Amino acid sequence: MGGSNSGRYGGRPTVESGLTLDLYRLIHRRLFQSGHRTGSIIWSRVGTDDRVGEIGYHAFIDDESGFVRLNYTMTNAYSGEKSSSDYTIALQTTPQPLGGRRWWFVCPRTGNLVAKLHLPNGAHTFASRKAYRLGYRSQRESPRDRARSRTQDLRYK
Repeated sequence: MGGSNSGRYGGRPTVESGLTLDLYRLIHRRLFQSGHRTGSIIWSRVGTDDRVGEIGYHAFIDDESGFVRLNYTMTNAYSGEKSSSDYTIALQTTPQPLGGRRWWFVCPRTGNLVAKLHLPNGAHTFASRKAYRLGYRSQRESPRDRARSRTQDLRYK
């Protein structure tokens, strides 16, 4: 009892276990810009560059609002059954205290303004972390494992 890697495993899925749409990263990479944009977003594993997922999108953005239409096909890992998804996610801005505007996704499930949307394993639509009640991998670690992770991170740096 209490050996190495004996932290809290199982339970709810984590943010890291699925795909994530990060609005600021998409804007920074100029995938989402003013006007109409069409393309695809590709996820790959770090280090191996194995393709994990690809999503087609059509984005329309004006000065204060917009939308992103996502379309993709998913294959169930257990049954091999394929399901297609095609839906729209609204984009909205809020004014900033020193000027300018900040962009947000409007979560399709909760209506909250969020910067990231997640697609955990087994889900069919992107939604906020709170909508799926996702945790973080670090929340599953025991104190001993957390200390070991910090030590490894320091050695890596």
